[in-house]
Amino acid sequence: MAIDQSSLARYGRWPWSRDLDARLLDAICHGHPRAVGVDVAFAENDPQAPPDANVALQRAIKECGKVVLPVVIELKTAQGGAIVLPPVAELADAAAGLGRVGVVTDADGVGRSVYLWEGLGMPRWPTLAQVMLQHVQAEPNNPPAIAWPLRPMSAPSPVMVPPAMGTGRLPALVATGQRWLNFVGHAGKIPTVSAARLLEHPDSARILQGKLVLLGATAAGMGDFIATPATTQGSPMPGVEILANVLIDLRDHATLQKMGVLNSTLINALLAGIPLLWLPRLMPLPGLLISVLWVLCLVLLPVQAFVTHVIVPVSGALLAGVLAYPVWGWLRLEAARRHLDAELAVLSRQTGYAVPKRMGFEQRLTTVQAAQQQLQRVQQQREDMLAFISHDIRVPLASAVQLLQAEQPDHLQMKRLRTQLQHAHELAQNFIAVGRAEALDVGQFAELDVLAVLEQAVDLMYDAAQQQRVQLVRAWPDEPVWVCGDAPMLERAILNILSNALRYTPEEGKITISAAEQDDQLVIEITDSGSGIAPDVLPNLFGRYQQGARSNVAAGVGLGLYFVWLVMSKHQGQVSAHNSHAGGACFTLRLPLHVCQK
Repeated sequence: MAIDQSSLARYGRWPWSRDLDARLLDAICHGHPRAVGVDVAFAENDPQAPPDANVALQRAIKECGKVVLPVVIELKTAQGGAIVLPPVAELADAAAGLGRVGVVTDADGVGRSVYLWEGLGMPRWPTLAQVMLQHVQAEPNNPPAIAWPLRPMSAPSPVMVPPAMGTGRLPALVATGQRWLNFVGHAGKIPTVSAARLLEHPDSARILQGKLVLLGATAAGMGDFIATPATTQGSPMPGVEILANVLIDLRDHATLQKMGVLNSTLINALLAGIPLLWLPRLMPLPGLLISVLWVLCLVLLPVQAFVTHVIVPVSGALLAGVLAYPVWGWLRLEAARRHLDAELAVLSRQTGYAVPKRMGFEQRLTTVQAAQQQLQRVQQQREDMLAFISHDIRVPLASAVQLLQAEQPDHLQMKRLRTQLQHAHELAQNFIAVGRAEALDVGQFAELDVLAVLEQAVDLMYDAAQQQRVQLVRAWPDEPVWVCGDAPMLERAILNILSNALRYTPEEGKITISAAEQDDQLVIEITDSGSGIAPDVLPNLFGRYQQGARSNVAAGVGLGLYFVWLVMSKHQGQVSAHNSHAGGACFTLRLPLHVCQK
């Protein structure tokens, strides 16, 4: 029963006289409803009305015998407590019962729930809807399905509303039995009858027969309008319609109750751990799709409350579900990063590949791919070298075997035998040296005086140079120069260049060895007085098996200079060659001057 805009237009502004209220109740009760709930406060007498203004209304309430009047509880925040405003005494005595009206508004201003019991100091006042259902229960032959006991329901311990109140002069409000509402629809969904229509056409009251009737204001500008989860298009719901939803939910046992903290915590913990069933086992794309479906299931999980009437807070599980895939992806990326760093360290030691200190994840992938490609090239080179050396070693050894099978080898055959064996030995030594250079671990490098290594290499070549009457000219400072490297490998690389220079330097020739620091590098130059290097050989001089002969001197197997290039690469240095103006060849070694990283 709505006190709507048309009713105000017909009978004047609110509040109406108590005589008109009595006429309206008479008209309602004439339709024989099962119970009538009034959402109009009669907490005080009208000061402008005659002394007997309540007599007609009292009579109408008493004759009807099924009218439940509201009790209003107002929070007095300024005084730190609350006050109870029941109807005036004569009206309260005539009513079939008194019940509290009001809804709990959350922090966002939306009304979602009610307390079944509230009161000052103790929860003594039930909701008006409970009192109406209790009245219906007392009727003869009432179906038990709508029974609702007029006593505090089972609920958590009473709470203070708000908790900070109760410290002032007024007693604190205590509430218990919170229930969340299952709204039947948006504002206006519940059928209404205009008060003006009922007053003007009393016969229309027959539509109220056997109904639970609520009387309240729905006109704009009067009564309480509250936003609810069922609010649509910005239209709040009148308080009397919210009360109707409470009545329907209590009648149909459709109210929702929130699960306890312990049980909800256990359920959230269980739901939060479910993504671990698939994330460790699936690839990223299937894991992402299933995680999205799981989050959608968690979003829809509160729908089960309309079946079980128990609200399970799943915000924790929902947050865990949303974060599960990103966190697991981060853990996977972190594990992949550690693996890539370990692989880079191994590849760097195996290939001498220079790894930048600061890299992103994609840079790590690119670097690993580049290092693996370099490692594959090295392995392929090793396989090619093994095939090449095995063939070249087998040829001189086969020739040596044939010579040894001769019954009485002469002096010329013995000379040829010695030459073949020396050639095979040289091949084997070069092969072993290149293999050691490829397997050189840069992590085992140590601080060394590279000028001392250079001095040692030149001393080792001194006797051979004297036999060929070749002069060795030295030009480097006396102070030590420290680098990070492997002394035996550097010494052999320098020896290879010196041997190569000595091979192509004629008698009475000269080999100049110089060293000087330039731009954080030690530059070593070895220049001979031979015939120089053919221009077509220079670009690929340091490749594998490059046999660039000079003059009429026989070329080697092509591993000596490749060994030099490999050692310099491991030391993050460079080696190059060019022809000098005097006609000989000049080899330049560049070594970075830095300490070993521990």
